[in-house]
Amino acid sequence: MTAVSFRLRYAGAAFVVALLAVAAVAALLAWRQYADARTLSALAGQAARESVRPELAARAQSVASHAAENIAGAVRAGDRDGIASRLEAFTRDDTVESLSVDSRLGGTLYSFERTPAAPAGAQMAAVDVPVHLVAETFPGAATPERLATLHLKLSQAAPVAVLPPGAARAADGNTALTWWLV
Repeated sequence: MTAVSFRLRYAGAAFVVALLAVAAVAALLAWRQYADARTLSALAGQAARESVRPELAARAQSVASHAAENIAGAVRAGDRDGIASRLEAFTRDDTVESLSVDSRLGGTLYSFERTPAAPAGAQMAAVDVPVHLVAETFPGAATPERLATLHLKLSQAAPVAVLPPGAARAADGNTALTWWLV
């Protein structure tokens, strides 16, 4: 074995060790980037859900109040068909999961439940609103008369993580670059 042969083997072994070290560092950096991206995505999704929750509750309150105003006369008259026809526009809304009207004397005047149910991960907001009319109980004194209670449940699809334009291609390019370095 000559000195040149020994030096060539030593240089080859050192090159292989350096190449393995670079591959290990690249794999570690790629794994860390993947973990950070998942954490950031989860954080962004949680922030989006938290920002939607109060808006969904306010929308549920608004829709329920509007529906209660629409059916007040039909509830007072005991007209179940009139209640159903007035609530039809609300039941066509895809976000309305369930809607029911319970009489103050007991019993259900109207009930609607959407099938199939909301997808998994969808946020829900439920609200109960009194159905009332202003009635003159004493001469000259108008007070609201509670006729029934309207129960409404709204759903909102879970926020979907949206990447900015070109981010998916950039991520694929980074993966290709990582594999090229390995």
